[in-house]
Order: sequence, then structure tokens, then C-alpha cells
Amino acid sequence: MGQALMSTEISKVWPVAEYWAELYRKYPDLTLLCHLAASNRKVRPIRNVDELRSTFLKNGLSPSGWRFLLKQGEASYRAVIHSGLSEATVFPLAIGLIEWQSRPA
Repeated sequence: MGQALMSTEISKVWPVAEYWAELYRKYPDLTLLCHLAASNRKVRPIRNVDELRSTFLKNGLSPSGWRFLLKQGEASYRAVIHSGLSEATVFPLAIGLIEWQSRPA
């Protein structure tokens, strides 16, 4: 049973493993947020930063939020990642947190 489950999981991950490895090499601080977005079907595999930016803007991130995300990286959404909430809840909360932090004081 364990072998079959592992085989099933590997077959799901294998086709996109290179995508995630490349994304991590290019944008290590954005990879976790992209995973959350992909888990919520908000993004599809993205090959460049312009497409990534466009996708996040379509999902509620403002241009100033995008700049803040690039500057602060994972620190800008870390608080909700470790909240224990479901992935479906964490992605919109992360976008909201980034937006809130990016607003002028």
C-alpha cells in the first residue's frame, strides 16, 4: 500500500518538478507563495517574472504590493504561512497581508 501511494504521489509531482526547481532557482522568496496559489488554482506554471506579476495582480495584489513582495520576499507573508490555516485560506490572507504592509504609513 505504501509503495503504491508513493508511486502515485511521485507520478503527480514528476511532470512539474523541473518547473518548481527552476522557479526556486529564479525566485526563491516567491516559490512558497506560488505553491499556495497553485494549490488554490490561482496560477498555472509560469515561466517568467512578468507573467508571475500579471497573475498576482489579477489575484488582488496591487503594483505597490508586488514591489513590496519583491523587496521583502517570504518575510512579507511568513506570518500567515505558519498560522496552521488551510492552504485555501492562506493564499488570500497572504495577499491581504502583503497589501496591508505595502501601504504608506
